[in-house]
Amino acid sequence: MLGNLVISKTQGSNSLRPVNVRLTYAGIALLIAAAAMVATFPARTHGLGLITERLIQDESLELNRLSMARVNLIATLIGAAFGIGSGWLMDRLGTRWVLAGSLLLLAGSVWWMTTVTGFWAFAFVLTLTRGFGQTILSSASLTLVGKWFNRRITQAMALYTVVMGMGFAAAFHFAGQMGEIDWRWIWIRVAAMVGGLGVVSLIVLRQEPTAQEFEPFAAPQSLIEEVDSAVPPDDSWTLKEAMGTQSFWLLALATSFFGLVSSGTSLFNHSILAERGYSFEQYRQMMAFSFLVGLGTNLGAGFFGLIVSLERMMALAMLLMAVSLGAYPFLSTSQHLMFYAIGMSVSGGIVTVAFFTAWRKRFGSTHLGSIQTFAQVCTVLASAVGPEYFERSKYHFLTYRYSFYGAAAVALALCVWAFLAPMPRRIPPESQSPLKPQV
Repeated sequence: MLGNLVISKTQGSNSLRPVNVRLTYAGIALLIAAAAMVATFPARTHGLGLITERLIQDESLELNRLSMARVNLIATLIGAAFGIGSGWLMDRLGTRWVLAGSLLLLAGSVWWMTTVTGFWAFAFVLTLTRGFGQTILSSASLTLVGKWFNRRITQAMALYTVVMGMGFAAAFHFAGQMGEIDWRWIWIRVAAMVGGLGVVSLIVLRQEPTAQEFEPFAAPQSLIEEVDSAVPPDDSWTLKEAMGTQSFWLLALATSFFGLVSSGTSLFNHSILAERGYSFEQYRQMMAFSFLVGLGTNLGAGFFGLIVSLERMMALAMLLMAVSLGAYPFLSTSQHLMFYAIGMSVSGGIVTVAFFTAWRKRFGSTHLGSIQTFAQVCTVLASAVGPEYFERSKYHFLTYRYSFYGAAAVALALCVWAFLAPMPRRIPPESQSPLKPQV
């Protein structure tokens, strides 16, 4: 009986909490965090891409293809500024309150979008959805898992990505089944579901454990020794210290670049594939196939991370991405399209798990909200540039070919950097000032 109990100090007094109860809270937190990430669907380029054509056809919004790309860019850039201070709030007030609040604010913004007319009103509300959803809610979702899990963070994030992937698939299926229904009715239903999740999270979630309460989540001794185990909660790095390491910038910039390519190829996906002679039906088949490959990769990457460092995982992801992007101009058959999908899906799966795991594993949990939010803002800024980058290539060169060549070159450079980058280590106090990181 005593083996199932853990002693923790709360407000100067000892209390006994059953380990299985705390593990149950952690499991609930993981599921709600995954659902919250799925709830960012209407605030992301991927979700907006499903109704892009309907928005352009809606005369009341005064949009065309070029203005849609431009408003997407500006809304995302301004929305990234919503991350200022939100990480600090997570570390001080608790992730639960920030996550629930951003869900409710996102729901209100999505509903508001269905009532507006005119270009500028649409641009303003779109900016709100980007800020509350893509920036704050995404960061809160990832931080919630990082606050609840310690040494099991890699496996927890792998499971998180699988649940999240299934949720996004359901969201895309839901929106796709709406057929020719007015986009406003679709978004009203989405707003209702996001708001409902916000209420549920307020009722169900509990405050995350402190550094002294992490013992139940310490993984048992494994047959496979982790190459880089998680930083103990009481040895956490500050945001300034983390930014002084190569690992921080490598993981943030590599993930941001993948997001740039992903957002750019998602908003105008039909046009990009049509250039290579592929039909919309072939695009749908590719997306379904990519989803299955991505789920398998997420699971595999979670266990792969036990024996390979995050930096080496990112090197492999960037190499696959470089090869896939470089092959784009030569795609011509259905088999070629499937191989392209495999390369990008495996790369994306590895990037996702590495990025989700990195901040808790590398820098601890005390300042996780601030660190996670800064990294998330980097990805948001990059995703804003993506559609503009690909559409500018099409505009100036009348083809997407050169945008893929350029992206492949950058991915290859990131691969080399990831292979050479050292893991962050603290220099002993006797050889350097306290807590100054070694890069």
